[in-house]
Amino acid sequence: MKYSAEVAGQLFVIHEEEHDGEVRLRIEGDARPIRWWRRDTDGLYFIALGDRVIGIHISPGDHNHLVARASGTAFPVRVDDEREIRLRELGSLAGVEEDAGEDVVAPMPGKVVDLLVNVGDAIEPGQVVAILEAMKMENEIRAATAGKVTHVHVKPGENIDIGALLVRID
Repeated sequence: MKYSAEVAGQLFVIHEEEHDGEVRLRIEGDARPIRWWRRDTDGLYFIALGDRVIGIHISPGDHNHLVARASGTAFPVRVDDEREIRLRELGSLAGVEEDAGEDVVAPMPGKVVDLLVNVGDAIEPGQVVAILEAMKMENEIRAATAGKVTHVHVKPGENIDIGALLVRID
């Protein structure tokens, strides 16, 4: 399994691999595998780097965000799995982002499950405007800017392509 982790502003690509029943992590650019294990269910993990063992307490934050504490210092961490990495890459390849400004566009191909706005609605930045099903997952599509919905270009049940215009906000 592949993950990306942003720790205090630095991005790491991590590969989770199993060797002889033991799960190891490999960070791209570093050939040494990292052994790790969890103590019960209290959020305490141990990471072995060579002959050094570090205890890290991990607590949940908002969506994909964690707080890792090691040696008395807290580090904000954002973790994305393979699915989220692919969705981000698809958006980048198409030259669009989920939060595309005044035009809210589809960051991936899929099926419109629900529209949460109508023409004339006032929109705030980050507000969910549509639910899009892709790869058997429901994805919230959010507006990047505040404004008023001037046009809705899709309807529930409609299959759309990447980059399809969903909603226009002025």
